[in-house]
Amino acid sequence: MARWLRRVLIRIHEFAVGGKVRLTAKADRELVALGLGLDPDDVRELLVSLTSADCAGRQVSRATGEWMYLFKSPVCGKLVYVKLILRSDAWLYLSTKTKKVDMKKASNHKLTRHRIGRVLPDDACPSCGTMMKQTRSRLRLPVNGEEIIVPSASHLKCSKCSEVVLRFLEAKRLHEDAIAIYRKKHGLLSADQIRAIREQFGLTQADLARLLRLGANSVSRWESGRNVQTAAMDILLRLIRDLPGSIDYLRHHAA
Repeated sequence: MARWLRRVLIRIHEFAVGGKVRLTAKADRELVALGLGLDPDDVRELLVSLTSADCAGRQVSRATGEWMYLFKSPVCGKLVYVKLILRSDAWLYLSTKTKKVDMKKASNHKLTRHRIGRVLPDDACPSCGTMMKQTRSRLRLPVNGEEIIVPSASHLKCSKCSEVVLRFLEAKRLHEDAIAIYRKKHGLLSADQIRAIREQFGLTQADLARLLRLGANSVSRWESGRNVQTAAMDILLRLIRDLPGSIDYLRHHAA
C-alpha cells in the first residue's frame, strides 16, 4: 500500500467515526437517488469500511488545486463511486454514482512531484475555492421518489458558484425534516404506530419485513425514523392492524 493511501485511509476513518463528514447537496441527492434507502449515517458506515482495495486513484482538482481521492465500494449489490477531498478538520463527500467509469483512466492520473495538492480552509467551496457562508433557505430532497421542499434548511453556500454543502448534522436534519413533511402530507402512520402494530402480533422487525416482502432492514429503519413507508405500504399496515385475518393471509402467502 502506498504511504499516501495509508495516511488518507486513517484520516477518512477518523473523520467518519467522529462525524466530521460534509456532503454537497448534489451528493446527498445522488445518495437518495440510488434507491437503497441510504442516509448520512450510511455514508459514515461506508467510509469507515473503505480499504486500500477500494481506492481507484487520486488526482489534483483543476478548480482548487486540492487532492481528490476516488474510491469504489459495493453497497447493497451496487458499486458506488465516491470522490473525496480531505481538509484539516473534515472531509467532503463530493459525489456518488453507480454508472461504470473508466477505472484505468482514473487510476492513471499520475502526478509529478512538483504538483502537490494544496489544503484549503474547511469552509472553502469544493468546486471553486471561494469561502462559503452559513445560511438558511429552501432545499429539496426526494422522498420515495417525490420531491420534497424543506423550507428552512441550514447549510453552507458559495456566493460565486452557488455550491451547497451540508455538515453531517445538517444533512441528517434535512433528511429528518423531509421525511416528516412527507409523512404529514400523506397522513402516514408514525414510527411508534408501526412499532405498535408489529408488537400487537408478536412480530420481530425481520418477521414483518418478510411478510411485506421488504428488505431485512426496512422495518427497522421505519421505526427509527431513518426512512418512511410509501402510501401504499401504509395502507397495508393499516389493513394488518384493522382487518381481522389479514396477518394470517400474509403469512400463508409468504410461506
